[in-house]
Amino acid sequence: MTGRPLINGIIVMNNDKDRLFEEEALPLYYQLINIIKRDIENGTLKPGDKMPSEQKLCEKYSVSRITVRQAMLSLVGEGLFYRKQGKGTFVTRPKLPRDINNLYNFSASMKYLHILPTSKVIEQKVIDAPALITGYLRLEEKDSKIIKLVRVRLADYEPIMIETSYIPYNLAPSIATEDMGHNSIYELFTLRYRLRITNAEETYEAVLINKKQAKLLRCNPMSPGFFIERIAFLENETPVEYSNSTVCADRCRLVTKLQQKQTTFERKIIPVMKGAD
Repeated sequence: MTGRPLINGIIVMNNDKDRLFEEEALPLYYQLINIIKRDIENGTLKPGDKMPSEQKLCEKYSVSRITVRQAMLSLVGEGLFYRKQGKGTFVTRPKLPRDINNLYNFSASMKYLHILPTSKVIEQKVIDAPALITGYLRLEEKDSKIIKLVRVRLADYEPIMIETSYIPYNLAPSIATEDMGHNSIYELFTLRYRLRITNAEETYEAVLINKKQAKLLRCNPMSPGFFIERIAFLENETPVEYSNSTVCADRCRLVTKLQQKQTTFERKIIPVMKGAD
C-alpha cells in the first residue's frame, strides 16, 4: 500500500499529481493509467479529445515509450480510448446504460442521466397497416390505419439508434402531426391519452449495418449491429406500439445479471451505448 488516498480506485498523487514514482509498489505503466483515468473523470480529457503522441507522453511523464504503449493498450482494451488508423488515439464517448428488465423509455432514461434527448424525424405519416404490422398490433379491419414514425434518436446531439414505430391511429391520432423531434411517444400516451403501458416484449438480432443506416448513425457500413424489435402492451394486453431499432454494436453492450431465487433465476439485460466515431 502506498498510503496515498484513492478516489474511485484512482490514486491521488497529492501535490505531485502528474508525477510517476519509481519507488511505488505500482508499476509505472499502471500509475500512468491511473493519472489518465483521473483526467477523464475530472473533465481534463473529454470525449473525442485526441491524445498526444507517444513521444510527447514520454516527455511529459519522463517514462519510456514501452511504458506509455503498455498503458495506452490497456486503456484501449478497457474501452476508454479508441484508435483511428492514421489519425491517432481518442477518448471514447461515455457509455449510456439501458435497463430493459424494466420498461424502457429512451427520453426518460436520457433525462435521468442528465443527457439531452432529441430526435431527427425521417418519416412521419399515416398509412394502411401492412399485413405483418396488422398481426403485431392485432388490428381490426375498421382500425387498419396506423402512424409510421421513423426517427434517429440522439443523446446530446450524437446519434444513438434508428427507430421505426408503428402506432394504431385510433389510439393516439395527434402523434401523426406532433413535433416528434422533441416529444416522447410514451409521454404523449400517458399525459394526453391516459394510456398506461405496463409491459413489452423485445427480441434482439445481430445484423450488419447497411450504407443508409451507417450514414444516419455516423458509423462504417457493414459494421456489426443489433436489430431490436418491441411490442408494447397496455394493462389489458392490447398492443399499442410495434417498433424496431438499429444500433451499431460498438455503441451497445449487452450485460446479463443473474439473481438466484430459490431454484430459479431472474435475468436482467442492460444494453449500453458508446460512441467511437
